[in-house]
Amino acid sequence: KGFFEIINHTTSTSTPPVHVKTVFKGDRDPGYALTAIMISESALSLLLPPISKPAPPSKTSSLPEGLPTLAKKGGILTPMTAFGDVLITRLVDTGRFSYESHIVGEPSNSERRKDI
Repeated sequence: KGFFEIINHTTSTSTPPVHVKTVFKGDRDPGYALTAIMISESALSLLLPPISKPAPPSKTSSLPEGLPTLAKKGGILTPMTAFGDVLITRLVDTGRFSYESHIVGEPSNSERRKDI
């Protein structure tokens, strides 16, 4: 069956720094089943708004509303850079992924990445 869980701790460069913990999970084999879903939902992000957040038709662009500015400019981009929250919403809407992100206090020493 397979699964994955990615936990990311991020610290901003602002003063004072902001600490954010993000958890992204998938409940199937990430090397086969979830890859197909991620590729398909990335392609659909160019064409359609997420089902859970339908957007009114855009008057100025053929791209769905909500895409990041970089997606509208084009170029060579990673899927997350190009599709942003639209892609996250689409993935969560499939029922195969979950995504949580929240501000936390400074990560404890046990949660910090250790360089080897």
